[in-house]
Amino acid sequence: TISGADPQAQFGLTVLTPLVVLLIVGAWRRWPWVNQANVIIGTLVTVFLLVNPLIDTTFSPVVFAPLAITVVVTSSRWTVGTALTVLLLLLVRSNGQGPYVQFDFILSYVFVAGCLYIGRLIMEQSQQALNTALVTAHTEQTLAEQYAQEARAQAVALESRAEELNRLLETLAELETPAVEVAQHVLLAPVVGHLDSIRAEILTSHLLHEIAERRIHTLILDITALTQIDKSIAHKLLALSRSVKLLGSRVIISGISPTIASTLINLGITLDDVQMAPTPYNALQLVEQHNDSDLWLDHA
Repeated sequence: TISGADPQAQFGLTVLTPLVVLLIVGAWRRWPWVNQANVIIGTLVTVFLLVNPLIDTTFSPVVFAPLAITVVVTSSRWTVGTALTVLLLLLVRSNGQGPYVQFDFILSYVFVAGCLYIGRLIMEQSQQALNTALVTAHTEQTLAEQYAQEARAQAVALESRAEELNRLLETLAELETPAVEVAQHVLLAPVVGHLDSIRAEILTSHLLHEIAERRIHTLILDITALTQIDKSIAHKLLALSRSVKLLGSRVIISGISPTIASTLINLGITLDDVQMAPTPYNALQLVEQHNDSDLWLDHA
């Protein structure tokens, strides 16, 4: 202790100084009880050390300090509790005398406390709205990421299914249109059923591969079992014929039915660049005649 010193000074040096240091450390370490302890200590120091209701002739503005601390570091409930506590302690210490029991002080104190309470309440509502908005944004972001992940997974699955479907279509085209080498370097490809654009492209790719692989010089494309034909399919057949010619081979189309012939005439499509035959057997005879003609020319 300090000999001959004021008791309040002794209390401040021996008690309040360590408490302030403890509060500073607690605030730095973010201890959960520091804010409430700060309000309680500030209230007690203000009421019992900084003001003296029996001596003060006018009320000191320092009595509002605990309210200011409470508004900053705690909540609206603590603001109300602190205001009532300070007011009651001042009334008790005044013993019915002094400026702190006067009506104008009580009215002013209640007014200031009410304003601070409303301000703190608005801050809490704004913070709550902000927290709700942040939670909503985080939730929406999480959902968006989940939807994006699901969309990517679905895209991968669809791509895999598309690849599998293409393989199945290619297999189906090979099964529906078997390529048989009926003579040396002569390939017979019967087309059965309905020929759409996708199947026509697969058929073209398959036959061109077979022609190049087997070194075919003549392709007999039999469409006896083809159910119907339209303008698009007719152009696909013409494109197939031109592609085969680019490989150094020729195409003979056999088995054109009267219905398909009439359809081609109505569509204004001519197959002048393609050799025709009634049946695959007749097409094979044309191939033999062509080979015999080439042989005769060689001997000549």
